[in-house]
Amino acid sequence: MSFETPDNRSGLFDEATQWLFRIRENPQSEAELRARFEAWRQKSPQHEKAWNERCLLWRATGQAEPLY
Repeated sequence: MSFETPDNRSGLFDEATQWLFRIRENPQSEAELRARFEAWRQKSPQHEKAWNERCLLWRATGQAEPLY
């Protein structure tokens, strides 16, 4: 069982933010980048949750939809 600490949650949110910027900077992302992103996202439910929360915040601030 994995416990989510505030530091871990913040770290995952930061990682999700970094992935969002990498993807936005490379909209025609190469297969390797996309595979690494998907592997990161599927590491745990917390990774998926961090990604979804990041995307929600991105949309709430009026930014364009993430590509993935």
